[in-house]
Amino acid sequence: MRKIVVRRRGYRRKDGTYVKPTTYKMRDRGKPGKTPKSKRWYKPKRKLRYKGMEWHARNKASYRRRVLSGLVKRRGYATVVRELNALRNVTTSRQTKRAAESDMNWLRRKYGG
Repeated sequence: MRKIVVRRRGYRRKDGTYVKPTTYKMRDRGKPGKTPKSKRWYKPKRKLRYKGMEWHARNKASYRRRVLSGLVKRRGYATVVRELNALRNVTTSRQTKRAAESDMNWLRRKYGG
C-alpha cells in the first residue's frame, strides 16, 4: 500500500485554544492512473463563447469581459458565473485561475449583488 503525507493546518478554536499543525501518513485510497473521461465530474456542456468570440485566459481583460457581457445577456448572470467558477476550480493553470477570478469579481461588480 502506498502512503500519502497529510498536513493539517493549525487553527484557533472558539474558546481561544490553539491547535498545532500536524503531519501524518495515511493509506492512499485513490486509484492509480488517469481518471477516465466517463468518471470526470467537470464536463463543460458549452464553451464560454459569444458571437465567434471565445473566453481565454491569455486574451486581454477587455476582450474577455466583452465575451462575458454577451454571455450574460444570452444565458444569464448566474449561469455564466457558475461556468466560470467551475473552470476556475478545476484548472491547473495559474494564469487561467487568476483571469477567471478577476472576471468573476468584475461580473459581481457589474451585474451581481
